[in-house]
Amino acid sequence: MSFAQKGDLIEGGIPVPIGIADHELQKAAQKGSLPLTFNITNIVPSGPGAATATITASGPRLAPTPEYLRFVDQGGWKLSHDSAMTLVSALRSR
Repeated sequence: MSFAQKGDLIEGGIPVPIGIADHELQKAAQKGSLPLTFNITNIVPSGPGAATATITASGPRLAPTPEYLRFVDQGGWKLSHDSAMTLVSALRSR
């Protein structure tokens, strides 16, 4: 599934060009780094229309990696733009 179909899950859409995001996903699949599993814990309200949570990503080539991320309610819960950038950076550096 293309990142273009996932843009509504992130505040403001996918934080990198769709072509780059799709290319990175294909590279990860070719390296055997997928699928990833995400475990969400410690969900806490953090203001009107916002919540934070600990998201732990793990996969075939990724040891469990926790990140503290923020979600916003914009007619449905979405990962905040800043948290999406944090997650992309964390996963790309591994």
